[in-house]
Amino acid sequence: MPADKQQLTTKPMKSFLSMSEATPPEPLEGSGFKSFFHKWLNHFAQIFEKAGSETAAAEAHAEAAAPKKAFSLAITKILNLLYWPFFVCGIAFILWILCDFTLPYVLDPSKYAAFKQSVAPWESIIGSAAIGFWTNWLAIKMILHPRKRNLVWQGLIPARRDELVKELAGGISEKLFSGSIAREALQQSGLLRDVIDRFVLSIGNVTGTAEFRDDLRQLIKHEVAKVLEHPDTKYAIRDIAGNIIDNWGDAGLEGWIIKKIKPLIRTWIQDQVVNTLPSIPDSMGVVFEKLDEALDALPSYLARESAGIETTITTILEKGLELIDVEAIISTQLSKMDEKELEDLLTGNISVEIRFIQTSGGIFGALVAFAVQLPILRPVLLFLGLGLWGLYRVSVGKN
Repeated sequence: MPADKQQLTTKPMKSFLSMSEATPPEPLEGSGFKSFFHKWLNHFAQIFEKAGSETAAAEAHAEAAAPKKAFSLAITKILNLLYWPFFVCGIAFILWILCDFTLPYVLDPSKYAAFKQSVAPWESIIGSAAIGFWTNWLAIKMILHPRKRNLVWQGLIPARRDELVKELAGGISEKLFSGSIAREALQQSGLLRDVIDRFVLSIGNVTGTAEFRDDLRQLIKHEVAKVLEHPDTKYAIRDIAGNIIDNWGDAGLEGWIIKKIKPLIRTWIQDQVVNTLPSIPDSMGVVFEKLDEALDALPSYLARESAGIETTITTILEKGLELIDVEAIISTQLSKMDEKELEDLLTGNISVEIRFIQTSGGIFGALVAFAVQLPILRPVLLFLGLGLWGLYRVSVGKN
């Protein structure tokens, strides 16, 4: 057995079992091209889908075996629970500033001084946390808002909208979606090779069935008979036969005799040739034997040429993508978006991270305030920071 055919027959049995489970093809309705292709293309699609069930299962297994999410994501989710407490602290701190402004006028100076001394540490801690939280909140808002141009301040992203759209479109087309990138991705992923292998298996499964070959023979017979029965075909064949007869006859006695009888037999021979046309479709046994041999060899040929087919398809896709102005398409679509839609595009998937930036401002502000108010915590925070840095250096080296 040839190596390529042996390779084809040694494909996982699950692929063939899954293909055999495909719904049997419906009976052929009529004998034309339309019904033939409708029946067998639908059946091929079912088999091709069944052949890909193993690939889908393998991909699902790979996704299930994917590495766990980073620890920082879990920590971020926990720390973000402080978002609303910090938000409330900010409001409370503003109210405290307003109250603190009026307390000296309503309290006895000695009582106010004692009260001020007792709340000073908490004022520092809560104030630092609130300031850290709200300054980060304000900085993020100033990047995105206000969206409309004005005389005071316009968000940095809306202000650079046109420039950002151009840079985004250029960056995506150059570094994320181009012909060469698509070619490299197809080669590395093995996706196209998998599709070709499934195609070869499906072709072999379809063309190897007796029902397919019977339908194909009937289709060929029907189409050949339809062509031969057409008046134009009969006229053309009569004309060809007549021209051949007209060229009969060479020099000499034999040629002279043929020339004399040609007018008498010309019409009879033409009629005989035309009358044999209906029997041609039923006399194509040799043709169908060659067709069966070609269908038997087709899967092996496709398997043998799969690498070349993959290269050709990849090249066509690469050249096709190079003809598409991806940058112009992306730029046009981004330009159609208003400021809100563009903001959602840029920040819609990082809302957790943006919230963490705000929350971390409050956390760091509170830690600094604790270190100022409680000097004993300074070495603890220092050693904690050095320990985390050392753990990072050790773990990042291993990973």
